[in-house]
Amino acid sequence: MNQRAVVVVVPLIGCQLLWLGPLWLGVIILLVAVWRGWRLGWRWLVLGCVLGLVSGGVEAMRTRNPTVPNGVIVVQPTSWRAGSDHYYNFSGQSSNGIYVTGGGTVDDEAGRKIDNATRPLTVTCSEPAERITGPRNLYEFDYRDFAWAQYHQAYRFPGQKLRVAVRNSKSVVDWLYGVRNRLLMRMDRLPNKMNTYARALILGLMDGQMTDMRDVFSRLGIIHLFSVSGLHIFALVGMLYWLTDRLRVPREWVDWSLLVLLPTLLVIIPPGAGIVRSVWMRFLQVLNDRWSWHLTTLDVFCAVLAVNLLWQPRVLTTLGGQLTYLLTFFLVVQPMRGRWRSALTMAGVSMPPLLVAMYGVHPLTFAFNCVLMPVFERVLMPVLIVAVCWPGCPLWPACNVMLTRFESGLIWLGQLPGYWHFAALPWVAGLMLLWLILRAVVRRRWLTPILVTLIMYMWVNIHPQWRVTIIDVGQGDSILIEAPWKQATVLIDTGGRAFGETSSPPAKRVTLNYLAARGITHLDMLVLTHPDADHVGDAAVITKGIAVRQIVTTPTAAGAKLITGAQVAGRPRIRTVMAGSRLKVGPLRLDVVAPNHETEDTNSNSVVLYGKIGDSNWLLTGDADQQVETEQLQPQNLAVDFLKVGHHGSKTSSNPAFIAAIHPQLGLASAGVNNRYGHPHAETVATFNNLGIPFLVTSQTGMIWVDSSGQSHSVHTFLH
Repeated sequence: MNQRAVVVVVPLIGCQLLWLGPLWLGVIILLVAVWRGWRLGWRWLVLGCVLGLVSGGVEAMRTRNPTVPNGVIVVQPTSWRAGSDHYYNFSGQSSNGIYVTGGGTVDDEAGRKIDNATRPLTVTCSEPAERITGPRNLYEFDYRDFAWAQYHQAYRFPGQKLRVAVRNSKSVVDWLYGVRNRLLMRMDRLPNKMNTYARALILGLMDGQMTDMRDVFSRLGIIHLFSVSGLHIFALVGMLYWLTDRLRVPREWVDWSLLVLLPTLLVIIPPGAGIVRSVWMRFLQVLNDRWSWHLTTLDVFCAVLAVNLLWQPRVLTTLGGQLTYLLTFFLVVQPMRGRWRSALTMAGVSMPPLLVAMYGVHPLTFAFNCVLMPVFERVLMPVLIVAVCWPGCPLWPACNVMLTRFESGLIWLGQLPGYWHFAALPWVAGLMLLWLILRAVVRRRWLTPILVTLIMYMWVNIHPQWRVTIIDVGQGDSILIEAPWKQATVLIDTGGRAFGETSSPPAKRVTLNYLAARGITHLDMLVLTHPDADHVGDAAVITKGIAVRQIVTTPTAAGAKLITGAQVAGRPRIRTVMAGSRLKVGPLRLDVVAPNHETEDTNSNSVVLYGKIGDSNWLLTGDADQQVETEQLQPQNLAVDFLKVGHHGSKTSSNPAFIAAIHPQLGLASAGVNNRYGHPHAETVATFNNLGIPFLVTSQTGMIWVDSSGQSHSVHTFLH
């Protein structure tokens, strides 16, 4: 049946792509399936086509018209995340069976119910659910597509007042969530570091301190040990067999017990792609052994992939789905020859999807996996499982110290030089590179994929034009200037936490992602115009995430906490400027044209920059107000082609006389969608309309970028 299993799953994928796209790829896969599979069993081929067409059609209809959640929402006790000021985020299932997320505030009594919950809670929302919106910037993570591919979730409830009530457990699933809750309570009895790693490795919860470590694991290429590989299942089953062998329990009893226990793990452990694959492959292998089905490992793999595709047709569009099925397929069809050689080959196979999704890899990823995987598999996982079973053991404080030192070693490894910042590789190029690498694995000829990889690297890093990018960071400012051939890279402001703390600020999920996608490894200069949080609140996020050579701000702002907090041991150094100063980086020249004196008002004390970028003159005004415009800028008679409109389009800036005097070709402003300030104000919009000057604002267009060759330029917006 080996050949027939492949003959079913390949046309299934091709026919799903005929509905879901890209159409051309679906046609190619289907033609290959027919060409290679017709003689192996046309009935199986037809079965795969029918399953693919039906499931793809259903998925396409569901995508166009997703079901709106209604009724009360059932939230399990472990599906709450506490914020500040009685604010809680939750995930649950609505009365009509739709997975939803949301958040809101609760009163003291409801807060106690949530904090002490051991049974499901029901949540009633007063406001209707909203559609999850897509990205607003180039290379921003598309949570909308991820949520749909993973959970078929299209709606979430906005922040509001929540009404919470306790509901009695009604099903086996509720009972299993209770087991999960009790496991978490036992983990909370462990020392802090052991608790954190137990939650991550056993239950797949990357929260708390693990959020900060996620970047280290990703950089080292070992993030799959936590969320992709299904290591949980491998270790748990391995320990069960080891224990029962020594207790002389018949293996047949253990196999039948696994048939009951394995499906329950999909409730207790969040069912990511790696967990789903690992559980059901092990489940089918047990059945295969007990009932003598004579299935090969490839049969089992294809069966699990086919069922997963019927349940989640877009699972292979997620990085987790790609890695878990790609690496498992490789392990199934390619015999391993030596530990180090196998690790190196697997690193090569996993490289294309990592380059497409994460824009870089570490050349020593194979070595990290080869050394660290046995540590996680044979030492850390068993110790943590025993610790959860016996949280009161007196050995755990010493183990916690050792685990802390182990984590420090991982951080040190992550800081070693050598990480390859590749830049964004189009997925079509990644698919071609993957095919070349798989051929090289079979034929043992690596010259072609190595040369193609180097050519692709040069291709994605060729930036011969000037580019100015207005990054959509919500209600804030952040502007990136790139000189041709990466001769200069300057970031002006960072956006920030104007509305409270968040674990995923725009500077992290948008700006750093964009810099990595552009292949930018450092900033020559970070200009912080003034110390307001919506301009510099994420300065520390930027300096922590990428090398910054110099911070530039005004003397008044230089001592502000948000700006000094971006330094570590006095680095990067802070340079103060006032009107008359000039910023020089490579071919880029920017004059500081304001402020010419220090004031107590932070907005009027904003750094204002003027200079020629490409073929156009730019005036970047920060939050400078009308008084600065008329008294300091207008007398300078600046020739302006592009104006970064002051203060997000507020009526406190953009004096009509000043705008008429400089009369730019285009006005650009950064403002948050439905922001509470009403930016841009109607008065500002009217000023530009009356003068016939086009006006773009990120709240309507998303990211805006202007490319210039030196003789001409082109304006682009992300949403239109």
